[in-house]
Amino acid sequence: MTVPGRTLREVVEALEALHPDLKGWLREPDGERLRPGLAAAVDNVLSGLQQPVAEASEVQFLPALRGG
Repeated sequence: MTVPGRTLREVVEALEALHPDLKGWLREPDGERLRPGLAAAVDNVLSGLQQPVAEASEVQFLPALRGG
C-alpha cells in the first residue's frame, strides 16, 4: 500500500485517515509516540515518529521484542 507522508508521523496519520479502525492501535492517545509493544522501521532501520520518509521508503510495523 502506498500512502503519502514526509515523516513516519505523517504516514501513520495517512494510514489512520484511510483506515479509521487503526486509530489508537499504532500511537499512544497523545499521538506523540508509538504504542508500547510496537516498533516501526523505515527502510529496515528502527525509527521514531519524526523519522523522515522518502517517496520510495518502505515502512514496517513490528511487535517490539525484548530479550534477556
